[in-house]
Amino acid sequence: MTEMKTEIVKELSRLEALRPDLLALHGTAGRTPFDHPAFFLPWVVTAIANGLTPRCVALWRGGDLVGFGPFFVKPSKFGLTPARLSPPLYGSTPFFDMMAEGDDPEVLDRLLSAVLTGDPPHVLVPKTRAVSHVFTHLPAALTARGFRPEVRVEPDYHAAELGMSGDAFTAGLSKTTRRKIRRYTKAMG
Repeated sequence: MTEMKTEIVKELSRLEALRPDLLALHGTAGRTPFDHPAFFLPWVVTAIANGLTPRCVALWRGGDLVGFGPFFVKPSKFGLTPARLSPPLYGSTPFFDMMAEGDDPEVLDRLLSAVLTGDPPHVLVPKTRAVSHVFTHLPAALTARGFRPEVRVEPDYHAAELGMSGDAFTAGLSKTTRRKIRRYTKAMG
């Protein structure tokens, strides 16, 4: 089997260059409509403008993108740099998740390993959906590295049935969110 290579993506231009690969991966491993590059990439532009720095993880097997983690770093008012294992929620930011071809546990572990490498002073996962890869794989990954993760399950009022049609899902979104998605989709052509 071909060896996997990890790439830490820190620049918007590189994320934009990954668009075709992200689109292909979303087609086989996308967990939410928000993971689609037509939504995710314009959101990244706004996130960067609000002080976030991408620390996204792309995992390659040969020339194929087999895993992607939308991770970001944002300085805190206390001078620390929390490693956020999903984009932070501000306003009505949707839930993003890691994508792994075939939900491969090795790919998911490698994505988390890449972002947990080094010594982050604080690891924060804000309101991650209980059905997400981040929620189901992160506690074990942190424990294996000597952390003592605290996991609290809170009501998930943004949840949508994964089996519902795109039209049914969009009908449950706010008018503003539907308008933004239409605008982003139209802009991406």
